[in-house]
Amino acid sequence: MIPSQMRAILGLLPTTYYIADETKVSCRGRYRRYRYRGHERSRIRDLKGRTLAVVCSRFYRVLKMEGTGLLRPRRGQRLLVNWDALGRFRVVRRCRFGVGVQQRCLLPFHTIAADLSAYAVGDILYIPRLRGLRLPDGSEHSGLFIVQDTGGAFRRIGPRRVDLFVGTQTSANNVFLRAGVHHRRSEIAFQLKGIARQHALRYFKRRFPRLFSHRS
Repeated sequence: MIPSQMRAILGLLPTTYYIADETKVSCRGRYRRYRYRGHERSRIRDLKGRTLAVVCSRFYRVLKMEGTGLLRPRRGQRLLVNWDALGRFRVVRRCRFGVGVQQRCLLPFHTIAADLSAYAVGDILYIPRLRGLRLPDGSEHSGLFIVQDTGGAFRRIGPRRVDLFVGTQTSANNVFLRAGVHHRRSEIAFQLKGIARQHALRYFKRRFPRLFSHRS
């Protein structure tokens, strides 16, 4: 890395988010401010208002929070859905881990959700402490992340608070949490510019040839 092409972001406070799986989320118990008994039901509707599925309300709340969810099999098919707007969901076909802003495919363990008034879509962040971290597929993390997502919780909160996408792992047990990544522990990070950013973009294209696209 070239120091002149790295802008320090001191005190990054990362959390994680994931794909909510209907088969693994309990319908009973507390979720945030609400307690569910298990019989509550909610409808998942597509962009035209048609019902895709009726699910328990606790899973529905988890799905809205995480943004992407995998429904249990119905008629032999499992649908991957993404929160769109106004209580509607988009069925995801091409991007196997869901989509972020500008319909960009989410990249497991490499996508960041952030405040888009503080970052531009496609910005690259480097977190040195995560370089070499062993990922579930056996590979080592590069320490590189790309801003491809956002959400209501990020409005005007600045550059320090970000979410790291962990694919099908959960927020209760994933490689980043096991490595001590948590919003109560700040991380040193750098935003890459110039040639360093271009090298990072080429890395993402090699690492995710079917999922990664960018607009320089």
